[in-house]
Amino acid sequence: MTKQSFLDTNLVMKDNNSQRAPLLDAIRKGEFALHVDELRERAAQGNIASSIALGHIYFRGGDSVPKDYGEALYWFKRIKLEDDATGFVASQLATIYYKGLGVAKNRRIAAKYLRSAALHGHSKSRVLFAILQKKGSGTLKKPRSAGTILRASVCDSSLNIMMRFLALVWLYP
Repeated sequence: MTKQSFLDTNLVMKDNNSQRAPLLDAIRKGEFALHVDELRERAAQGNIASSIALGHIYFRGGDSVPKDYGEALYWFKRIKLEDDATGFVASQLATIYYKGLGVAKNRRIAAKYLRSAALHGHSKSRVLFAILQKKGSGTLKKPRSAGTILRASVCDSSLNIMMRFLALVWLYP
């Protein structure tokens, strides 16, 4: 499931149709500034999809809203990992901590979020977590477990070709 379809699905489920259409169009086009206030209001009322959308907007940035990893982190961390049905939020948090985007690099926290995303079915995170397991970076070194995951990932048609190739490279270094 792509990031965009994830946002679409969650906004469809959480909001009524008359309010949703302009917001989704703006997110697709990158015209965030017009709707950030609306999303903040919804997020403050506990709307999970709005918190995810705000995190995504600040993580990605756009013409009208600059990248702000601190804001992205704030909005993503408001979401309980149990409510992260597809692992998208956990994968974004893993990226922030792994790369040190607005925070100190922390491979252990990144591995925790990658594991959570993988357990929620996020295929890319499953491959990346297996690589961390194989290296023993931020998590226990488990080459057999990593190998099993990487072998399955090479044949996983839900992954793009680059992630499948990455899995293959790490399977046979």
